[in-house]
Amino acid sequence: MNIIEIRHNLHRIAERSGEEINTKKYILNCLNCLQTSKIEEIPNSNGLLVEYCFGESKKTILFRADIDALQAREVNNLEYKSNDENVAHLCGHDGHTSILIYLANLLSHNPLKNIRVLLLFQPSEEDGKGAMKVIESGILKKYDIDSAYAIHNIPKYKKGLVLLNKKSFTCAVVSCDMIFTGKTSHAAEPENAISPFDIMLQTKQLIEKLEQKNFSKDDYFLATLIEFDVGSQSYGVSAGKGVLRYTFRAKKNDVLDSKCDEIKDKILQLIQEIEGISLQTNYLERFYANENNQENVKCIENATKTEKIEYKYIEDAFRWGEDFGLITQKIKGAMFGVGIGEEASPLHSPTYNFCDDIIVPTARIFYRIIQNECK
Repeated sequence: MNIIEIRHNLHRIAERSGEEINTKKYILNCLNCLQTSKIEEIPNSNGLLVEYCFGESKKTILFRADIDALQAREVNNLEYKSNDENVAHLCGHDGHTSILIYLANLLSHNPLKNIRVLLLFQPSEEDGKGAMKVIESGILKKYDIDSAYAIHNIPKYKKGLVLLNKKSFTCAVVSCDMIFTGKTSHAAEPENAISPFDIMLQTKQLIEKLEQKNFSKDDYFLATLIEFDVGSQSYGVSAGKGVLRYTFRAKKNDVLDSKCDEIKDKILQLIQEIEGISLQTNYLERFYANENNQENVKCIENATKTEKIEYKYIEDAFRWGEDFGLITQKIKGAMFGVGIGEEASPLHSPTYNFCDDIIVPTARIFYRIIQNECK
């Protein structure tokens, strides 16, 4: 199996979240050349669940890879550059998918005993909808899954270095739209309007007071202002509507939830003092923190040692969200990182490119985890 060629082909056919039709077909073509027990398409999505059943299964282990790309342009002059100039694999999901395909190859040619292995090729990670679609489909309920594992490539760390965390590997993140509605008037008579500007400014200030930007603290909470927009380009009409958009993040799910509740309560208190202003709050793109199970982290460490691969424990979570966190809310498991080089461009950067050299070693770590779970 030429896994590098497979990764490059996946890179060429990059598709945004929810549109991974050709990616799914390509993965199926790769898997059809291998020995599997069963391949199922996940209802209402472009996901796949691949089963390997070896003998009388005492345990069921799940491994997940995300398959979607970003709506963004890459500037690298690659021979295998994306066919769509507006969509690119700038987060390395083509690499994650290739790792899982190579794991399928290892399982096909090196069968094990008394274990069931599930390979989840999950769509729509970037918009936070993919893991939820998998859970809601009910496909995982067919199995009594003991553990779940996933990886993410990490730029700015030594190539091949395995990064472990006993706590949260990635942060809990949610985006929020706050729509404030007052009343317009003729621009010549602003006294007859109810402008949302003042309460929006107060909202911004109270959110800033609730932040805890010290990332070393367990109650870390960061609120990133995405948009502050009032009124419209209609010069004869005073502003009567406005929108605030934020992304909130914390290291712990309960901290994020409590802060969001506190913000909403305080805004409603402000609104009660101003007659004629209403608020609509929408939460979207929720990513749960990947709260690692320590036993699963130890399994990763043991597998890494067996493969004689360098590893390192890190204290803090990565600040970005990753929707594998929803799966670890349902199934005990762990996510770990693999460095792709100190000189690698950051995730989501237009110059980012995945490192092919980590595909086989990472797949072998997955395989060692399964071997250890068989014992």
